[in-house]
Amino acid sequence: MDKISLNAIKAEAVIGTFPHERTTPQPVIADIDIFCDLAPAGKSDMLEDTVDYFELEERIFRLISDSQFHLLERLADRIAASVLSDIRITGCRVKLTKPLALKHSGPVSLEIVRERKNLL
Repeated sequence: MDKISLNAIKAEAVIGTFPHERTTPQPVIADIDIFCDLAPAGKSDMLEDTVDYFELEERIFRLISDSQFHLLERLADRIAASVLSDIRITGCRVKLTKPLALKHSGPVSLEIVRERKNLL
């Protein structure tokens, strides 16, 4: 299967369970892999035969920016659902990173994988 990757989509989000996380936006970085058939676009050279990653990037940026979720897991799930709303996409990998989440270590991140067949 073919893949499109959107790397290091950065946005500020209200996300977390601690009181300061509920009032102060913090950076979230998203890395997204989209699995789909790119052969039609390879043959036609037409945007309508592929996934518009400009539009997808904006949608993911807005989902992060508008977040009021407590958990990264929930935000990742919503991003995956949005990605999979395009029926040409058969699966996706969503990795989210909170660079400032922890006090005594580096960034924290999680990764989920969703496939269209698992949504039925």
